[in-house]
Order: sequence, then C-alpha cells, then structure tokens
Amino acid sequence: MENVVVGLEDDAAGDTAVGWVIERARSKPLRIRLVTALGWSGTDPQAPHETLAAAALRIQDAVPQSTVETVLADGPRLQELIEQSSDADLLVIGSRPDAGIRESRTESFPVSLAARSHCVVVVVPKDWEPRDGAVVVGIDDAGASDEAALFAAREAVEADRELVMVHTWEPWAAADTRAAQIEHEGVLDATIDRIREAFPAVRARGVLTEAVAHGGVLANSRDAHLVVLGTYRIGRESGVVLGTIHQEVMIRGGVALCIVPLVDAVG
Repeated sequence: MENVVVGLEDDAAGDTAVGWVIERARSKPLRIRLVTALGWSGTDPQAPHETLAAAALRIQDAVPQSTVETVLADGPRLQELIEQSSDADLLVIGSRPDAGIRESRTESFPVSLAARSHCVVVVVPKDWEPRDGAVVVGIDDAGASDEAALFAAREAVEADRELVMVHTWEPWAAADTRAAQIEHEGVLDATIDRIREAFPAVRARGVLTEAVAHGGVLANSRDAHLVVLGTYRIGRESGVVLGTIHQEVMIRGGVALCIVPLVDAVG
C-alpha cells in the first residue's frame, strides 16, 4: 500500500491537494496521513483541528477503502513535513503560484520542501483539475534523469496512459547544429530504450523540441495527467532552489508536478 503524506492549510490549495489524492485513491489503495501545524491560523486555535477533520471526512466519504490518519504538529510546518516525508512514498502539497517562486534568492514553500524532502513531492496548483492526457517527463542530457523517467513510466503503466518523454535542446547554443541535433536524438532514444526495457508494457514516445527546457515541457503538458521532473539537491539541510524548468511548470503549468529526487546528487 502506498504511503501518502498531505500537507494542509486552510485554503483552496489545500483543498485541491486533497482532491488530487482522492483521485489517486480511486485507482489504488492508499494509506493517507494528513498533516498540519499549529500556528498558521493566526487567532483561531481551532482552525487546524477543523481543517484536518474536514479533509479526513472528505476522503473517507469519497474513498472509504483508504486508510486515513491525522497529525497536528506543533513545530514549523516546513520542518514537520520534511520529517513526515521520511517514511512516505509521496508528499503532496497544494500551491498558490506567485512571482516569488521565480526568484532564485527566495525559497517559496514548494521549492523549499522539494529541495529537502526524503521522498517524491507532488505540487498541486490551486486551479488543478483532473486531465485525461499523458504522463509527461523531462529528460536531461546525461541520463541522470532516469530515476524520474522510471517513476513516470510506472505512473503511466498503472494509469494506463501514454508516457511522453520530452528532451529539449537549444540550437542557438550549438556551434554545429546538425551534429548537436543528432547527439540529442541519441540521448532521447537511449533513454526511451532503457525505460522500455524496465517497463515493457509502457506506451512511450519521445519528443525532441528546439526550445529552452521549460518551454519544451510546458508545450507538451497542456492536457497532461501529470508532469514528472527530477531534481538535484546539495545536502538535505541546506537544499537548493529548483531550476527554472520546475519553477515555470509550478507557475504556468496548471498540472500536478511530481518532483523526483535524484539520489546520487543528495548529500
């Protein structure tokens, strides 16, 4: 059974995160842990209790086969969710995209959490709605994104959806554009072969796009069921702000974003 932690606040983004988890629970058994922290509700000490109770009741009514527990933490919300992620398969939060995510010197909450979490983080925008499209995954140059691609392939097979593997390249940055294109085609083809070997049932296709990285992913995810990206991190204590591609998908994608830690890069 998959263990899912959901970080809650009393807002529309939290409601949307719960809605995403309910949709997932309709197709597979989940053990769901709802977590919120004291202190965010200002002058209303009952608000965290009410938020947890309402979310738990909503899930139990929609998917009674799921196991639901609640945790009211007394520490800082970020640190509590990081700790809760240590025995989870997924950590799900809602997001209110804003310009602050764009600033490399400003760690918004989703960015801070994804940089430090022990498990895959799912960021669900407040305007999310279920979509019937493919699972889209971004592929990097060096094959280091295989962990993200494997996660995406598993999601695609379980949901019976197509897997779209997007690799972007920038011809304006290449001295020999034809040679660069052939090289990037080879990177994408080799990754697809590795993923098909691991998941023979996956319906995978590659898309090679001439664009900046976030442009290629966004262009292929307008109707996506899910977008999956890997991320490098430098140490669990400090973390790093995610790259432009993650930030732009959070802000402009309108789709749930799975951020998969690339283990070899974790200190």
